[in-house]
Amino acid sequence: MKHGGVLTQIGRLQAEAAGSEFRTIMYPRYGPAGGGLLRLHSTYRHDLKIYSSDEGRVQMTAAAFAKGLLDLEGTSLAPILV
Repeated sequence: MKHGGVLTQIGRLQAEAAGSEFRTIMYPRYGPAGGGLLRLHSTYRHDLKIYSSDEGRVQMTAAAFAKGLLDLEGTSLAPILV
């Protein structure tokens, strides 16, 4: 088990891609379950929480996944972390 370290650029891109793919599969834009992000928005009603361990690399991975999931703009992950 690895402890410590930093999230690499490739790891960040992979986490963002995983979040985007999760959004596409779970919240499709078209078809009977359509609605895309609007459905996601109405489902969670502004209260989406993603939990991770307190290790920095893991938190940054979770933030990158959330960025891809929510299709957020910008390059910084810091404002996502609370």
